[in-house]
Amino acid sequence: MHVCLNAALDTPLNREGLLRLYVHTRQNKLITVDPSTRLPRAYNRFTGLMEHLFLKGSAPPENPLLHIRDESLSEIISHVKPAKVLSFSEHGSRKLYSELFHGISKDDEVCAIIGGFPHGDFLSNVTELSDEFICIDPEQLDAITVLTRAICAYEDIFEVQKTRFGRVTHAQTDLP
Repeated sequence: MHVCLNAALDTPLNREGLLRLYVHTRQNKLITVDPSTRLPRAYNRFTGLMEHLFLKGSAPPENPLLHIRDESLSEIISHVKPAKVLSFSEHGSRKLYSELFHGISKDDEVCAIIGGFPHGDFLSNVTELSDEFICIDPEQLDAITVLTRAICAYEDIFEVQKTRFGRVTHAQTDLP
């Protein structure tokens, strides 16, 4: 979870305000992560932050950017009201990265469910909650790989990089 959260928060997608990040636990806890959150890079400091979050309900103490509450996966999806729910699994239909967000407009809310557990499968009935069950590689991949591939695919199809470069003048960059 530590690596996945840090990777997602550092993406251009998040910096553009286009990413909402949630962590759903097997105990039906929902962690909401403010997009401006800067998590500790050191794992032992991160675990201390998570302990505080689970004990107090929010963290860090001085400026809470992480919050936790009881909520099932189906409740989360009903609150977010996405146009499409995509779940990633080695058991899903094979799709190329360029096909992941086909048929989705930039204004649509999309919910991507990525399992981040060390072994086993989803406890929630993700198949029933999903519009598509997707496999992006013939081999099982780590959550960080699936997460970064999905974010990059989204950024590519909606030209996030092009938009960001378009706002920067040539005087601000080394680009010709």
